[in-house]
This record gives sequence, structure tokens and C-alpha cells, in this order.
Amino acid sequence: MNKRMFGSKGFRYFGKETSLFRKWMICVGFLIYLNSPFLYGQDLIKLESQKLQLNWEKRDSVFELVAMNFAGDGVTKRFDGELSNRFTFLYSETKPDADSGLSVKTIAGQDFPGDRYKHYNKNWNAATSAVNMNTAGLAFHLVPTMITLKDGKASLRMENEFATILSEWTIRDFSA
Repeated sequence: MNKRMFGSKGFRYFGKETSLFRKWMICVGFLIYLNSPFLYGQDLIKLESQKLQLNWEKRDSVFELVAMNFAGDGVTKRFDGELSNRFTFLYSETKPDADSGLSVKTIAGQDFPGDRYKHYNKNWNAATSAVNMNTAGLAFHLVPTMITLKDGKASLRMENEFATILSEWTIRDFSA
């Protein structure tokens, strides 16, 4: 190797001459540092308390809830079900109709709730409205694109052309 390229004594790192392997390792380490999450933001966000831990991971510019761990009796358990932090909102340019048009019959063939269960009518009509049944307007499913942690709270932000949704998640430990 031509030592004139690096001076008369070769390339020096902390006062010592370095081998070609060491030079390459320094370059690789520098490249790894440049790609680290410390420079571009965190790819893993953890919101935790003494008994619960939620982990979000950045995937394709959105944050997915990837783990939920429970601690109790000295054992940590992982939630094995399907996790989702997807938000759904309905958008309609006009006010949806209050009447759902849903008709349910009893086994005797009568309308439910009908006259026999008239005390259910108000709640039934509200619960089966087009908005509550997620049939009014366009449904949008959003996943957070930004999460910030501050004072034990996770602030989630998601947006599209119709809405910006901000959600704040906190965990409190309650003694049983």
C-alpha cells in the first residue's frame, strides 16, 4: 500500500498505524452510526408502568402496536391476541339519517323491540343508527404516523385529507 497517500507514516488512528482491516471497520462503524435511529428518530416507542408495557414499532412510516406485556406475581406475560391501534372514523358530507331502517323479528315473527319492549325503543334506535352501525358515509382507518412520549403519556397523531386525529394514551397502575 502506498504510504504517501496517508502521509509518511501511514494512516494514524489515536496515534497508532492501523491495518487495512481496521480502516474498513472504522468506515463500517461510521456508516452504521449514520443509519442509527438516534439521528432519524426512534423506531421503537415504549409506554410502560409497573404492570403494563405497550410497544409501538415504526414500519413503513406508520407506528404499529407490536407488543403488550403484563407483569404480575413476578412473571411477565405477553398478550398473544391480535393488537391494533387503528382508528376508524366516518366521514359524510351530509348528516346521516337517524333511522337505521334495521328490522329485527322475534321468534314469534313480531318486530323487536315493538310494543312489548317499548322501554327499549329509545336505546335501540340510537344503538342501531347508521353512525353507530358504521354504515354512514365513508370509513377511514388510520394508524399513527407520529408518536411522542412525555411525562408518561404517549401522544399519537394521524391524519388524512379529511381529519387530523390526536389521541393521548396513559397507563395507570391500580392496586387490586
